[in-house]
Amino acid sequence: MSFKLNLENLEPAYIDKNLALVNECRRGNRKAQFEIYKLYAKAMYNVALRIVNLEAEAEDVLQDAFLLLPSHESMGSRAMRPSDYGLSRS
Repeated sequence: MSFKLNLENLEPAYIDKNLALVNECRRGNRKAQFEIYKLYAKAMYNVALRIVNLEAEAEDVLQDAFLLLPSHESMGSRAMRPSDYGLSRS
């Protein structure tokens, strides 16, 4: 039995599932901004909490990150990445 891999039919390893939402956020669409918030807030809060070790401070960091995000020029026309949060685990 032989196996032949057809590379032409493979999907890309990474798909920007939220690209349309990001583009709408950049246009100022409040509903899209809320959807992005619902998708990423918990993860962003958890990273912030690990960094600052204070719940109130982590909440402030989360709010600041979302206030800055719609105008974040480095986003271009792609979906969000952890570096867009302004947070780092290191």
